[in-house]
Amino acid sequence: MTRSAFALLLSLIPLGQCAAQRTQGLPTLTETFAADATLRAVSFVDARHGWAVGDRGVILATRDGGRRWDPQPTPVDCPLTGVWFVDSQRGWAVGGSVTPYTHTTHGVVLQTQDGGFSWRLVPATELPLLRGVRMFDNTTGLAWGEPSPVAPSGLFRTNNGGRNWLPAGSTESHAWLAGAFAARERGVLVDSRSAPCAASERGVEDHQLAPRTAPPLYAATLATNGVGWLAGAGGELLTTDDGARTWHAPPGAPHDGALAWCDWRAVAARGKKVWLAGSPGALV
Repeated sequence: MTRSAFALLLSLIPLGQCAAQRTQGLPTLTETFAADATLRAVSFVDARHGWAVGDRGVILATRDGGRRWDPQPTPVDCPLTGVWFVDSQRGWAVGGSVTPYTHTTHGVVLQTQDGGFSWRLVPATELPLLRGVRMFDNTTGLAWGEPSPVAPSGLFRTNNGGRNWLPAGSTESHAWLAGAFAARERGVLVDSRSAPCAASERGVEDHQLAPRTAPPLYAATLATNGVGWLAGAGGELLTTDDGARTWHAPPGAPHDGALAWCDWRAVAARGKKVWLAGSPGALV
């Protein structure tokens, strides 16, 4: 089962079943925080092993396909907004925080080599707030999020397993809200003011950028066959079949505003099936 098929679990994770040590029948502080935290991203490596991350530095893990989720200890309490595992042991989580008044952002990168039983904070003082991460193997990967003075593109690459991150792309400034990469040379990034643009480990294709008047897009998925989906506010839904170079409304999609009250925050696809989740939470 693919990672993308499990994105749906963001709206289905039974937080009340998070396991932790209890004292005299009372929930621990970790369990209380985990049960109340909003989840932002999920990654599965097979049908059984998966991880979800969210606010307050929360990371949850399952080893039975999602029936039970256990909180894992982390060294941070800031929101985590992206997670990726290359196998059942090696994974990365990213996120960050915003400084009050100055509105400067600070990125966070966590790494585990033991399936999340221990997470290590990677020194990343040069990184702004990050919203997503995609590792292609144990050493190379991409992360995206807010821009910074030294990295206006908001896209970063690593060649040493996340210990160091270098800016990728142009000098155009972008704050990426969503992204997905099927491979090093095939990806899509979306910010709040631009059209979806094809991207690779070298950066974004600036010639594709154009002003957007439609609602913002918050979620993306892209398969190796070039088929992808973007979803966002106001029921916005777009699809591509050429590897993120062109996007259009899917055939048969309602055009009368029937889904304008929907606020999609997650999208997953497997074959011809597509799952959407967000607000209202009862609709998938």
